[in-house]
Amino acid sequence: QFRPRILSCYYVLDEDKYIYLDEREMGDRTWTANRICYYQAIPSGEINKNPNLLPQNPFR
Repeated sequence: QFRPRILSCYYVLDEDKYIYLDEREMGDRTWTANRICYYQAIPSGEINKNPNLLPQNPFR
């Protein structure tokens, strides 16, 4: 599961400097990708050049 995070920038008046905090996105949402999202398709030209390559990944 993927949890979006953001890099927040704050200015601290007392110290006259900026700070950066690595925070979770508001709402605490999660996201799960489908298996097809993990892999890219192998170009057909590369498959034709090398007979040892599998035709495609099994989830495409």
